[in-house]
Amino acid sequence: MALTTKPVYLFYSLMQQVNMKPKYVYSFMAAIRLIPLMIEEMKTLHHALKVRGVQKKWGERFLS
Repeated sequence: MALTTKPVYLFYSLMQQVNMKPKYVYSFMAAIRLIPLMIEEMKTLHHALKVRGVQKKWGERFLS
């Protein structure tokens, strides 16, 4: 994900122009920063399962 605006400036802007409370802005900031990490973890998990030969269908649970 590429942002042209520095995240800090984006969050300052949310607090000032949208009048969001800082606790909501910080929560939003944490979520935005965690999304790419979660996607990377899911890719790693998928590749690890693929290497081990585990076949999983969409919606199926591992531990049934």
